[in-house]
Parts: sequence; C-alpha cells; structure tokens
Amino acid sequence: MQRLIQSVAPVRDMFYKRAVSRFLEQQKGLGVEIDDAETVEALGTARTIALDAEMLLEGNEHVRGACAPFALCPVERLKRQPSWMMLTAGVALGCADYAPLERFAEALSFAPERMARQYPLVERIAYDDARGIETTIHREGSGLRAYAKGAPEAVLRRCLKVQEGKERPLLDFERAKVMDSTRRIEREGLQALAFATKQLDGEAREPETEMTFLGLVAVGDAPNGDAPRYAHSFAPLLRPVLMSEKRLPEGVLRATGLVRPQAGVLTGEKVMTMDGAELASACDACDAFVGMDEVQRARVAAALRAGGRGDVLALGSAAFGDVRVALDGGEGEVRLHGGPEMLASLIRGCRAFLEANGKISE
Repeated sequence: MQRLIQSVAPVRDMFYKRAVSRFLEQQKGLGVEIDDAETVEALGTARTIALDAEMLLEGNEHVRGACAPFALCPVERLKRQPSWMMLTAGVALGCADYAPLERFAEALSFAPERMARQYPLVERIAYDDARGIETTIHREGSGLRAYAKGAPEAVLRRCLKVQEGKERPLLDFERAKVMDSTRRIEREGLQALAFATKQLDGEAREPETEMTFLGLVAVGDAPNGDAPRYAHSFAPLLRPVLMSEKRLPEGVLRATGLVRPQAGVLTGEKVMTMDGAELASACDACDAFVGMDEVQRARVAAALRAGGRGDVLALGSAAFGDVRVALDGGEGEVRLHGGPEMLASLIRGCRAFLEANGKISE
C-alpha cells in the first residue's frame, strides 16, 4: 500500500501542476496575473483581508458642516444661522495655514489674507494639551479682540456667553446641545472644532476667560462612495480589517461600514505595549488598526495569520492594481484592475479550484 501511495503521489502532483498552469492561463485571459500555485492557495484559503483605510476615503479633508451657534447644518445653509458671520471671521483669523479652514472661509467670502490685513495679528497663544485651545489676538479698530479654537469641551469651559444674533448668557441646556452636536460630528468620522471670541479691554485682558461661544465646524475626510461595496464584495468570504499609517478618527473608520459595531479600534502605541498573546486577543476584538508604522503592521499581520484566522491579503491601492498576498514564506503578488468585485470573484475562483483538486474541503 505504501508503495502504491508513493507511486501515485508524483502522478497526482503532475496533474495538479498542469491544472494550476491551466488555471493561471485562464486568469490571465481575464486580465489577472498570479505569480504561482502558492499564491493561488493563499487566495483560496485566506480568511482575512487587510485594507489600507485611506483608500476607502475621498482623500479630501475639508469643512463639511457647521453650527452657528447650535444647529448643525451643511456649509451651503450656514448663512441662515444667527452668528455665521462671527463664526466665519473666527475661522478666517484662526486658520493658521490649515487648508480646510482656509477654503471654508474663502467659500463664505472671508478671505484669510484680507481678514489678516483688516484685523492684524497682535499675539498668538499656542495650543497645548493642558489648555486644549489656541488663541489669537487681533487689532480691531482702536481695540483688541481674541479668537480661540480647539476642543469643544475646552472652549465651552471658557465661555459665559453665546453669540446668537447678539451676545447673551450661555445656558446649561445649550452647552448640552453643543456636546450633542459634537458627538454627532464625531459619529460621522469628523473632527469638531469649537470657536469663541472676546473683546479685550486694556492690558490686563485675560483673553481666555469669560469668552463668547460662536459655534462649531466639522472638519475631516469621509468614506468614498465605493466603501460599502467593499463590505458587500468580501462578505462572507473574508473578514475585512482596516489598517492606516495615519491616526484616523474612529468615527470615519466606522463610517466606512467595515468596522463591526462591537469591534474596537487599536492604535500603534497600544500595539507596542502588547505581548503576543495580548495582540492575538486584540486581533479578534478589533477591526481597525491606526497610527501603525511598518513594524507594527507586520506584527498585526502575523497575529491575524495566526490562530486559525487564515492568510492575510494586504491590498496596496484603491484600484487594486497590486495585491500583495502574505504567505508564511514570503509574499506572492496578484495584478488586477477591477476593484473589489473582481478580487472577490478571483478568491471564489481560487477556492473552487482548490476544492475541485482536493486541496481544501468546502
């Protein structure tokens, strides 16, 4: 029996190699180039796909909404809100070469260069984590005015009044409305920046106390229109995991639809502190890994491959022009230009091929 098995194995291997060659030629006819049999096997047995999170985004960070002072609305409807002019003036004078804020101010006819000439900068109090805000002080007529921007909680702590057509006391329930809008902005994957102002008297001016709240702007990138297709294309074939070199906001990752509601988001700093067992557990519980350098990405990919999660497909471009397939002994490559549907179809084809040739069971 042993001799029979030994004699059959080489024949079986020969037939398998021929089958692989035919399969590779078929795929080439469909516009897909695959390196070798190992890559076919990796595609057919993969259980996890590591996506570059940035390729799911529009790639255009800008202001997508604003509150002036409380009701969140699209930029094109901002002028219907009572304090839009004061909010936009604060943005224009405090944009500090930050392109999304500059574009926002210009779109509302508050060109930062013109505003800077009309209200010259006198002093800048730089941002720090303890204060949570940055303040600029400008010449306004014969006096001075301060504008602050920063985290909504930090700005609100410094505000006693609100600008709503005219200045009036800021009420507790209105503070709660600001924080509700902030949470809504963050759920959409955007950053909420709050703005406040104060007219200063004399030298003892204490610019960051007893300020007047102006409103919020919602800044950031957003998932592109194709993002939902990724989830539909790969399910139930593969579990998608998002990775990013940038520390993208959790909200924008969840807005792609590829992070399960109960799943976590892990940062590179946290990965650095984890041993192998902790990271393996985190890879089961987390669907997104952000702020990852090359070493951290490699550790996460290895942890995803371990423990029965299958091989990991690491996608290299939004056009799917270069798909790197992580293997135990190195990397294979697949070259295709068809988007997620084409890759999902290829993976199904590889699985069917391996099943037909007895390499895996359904």
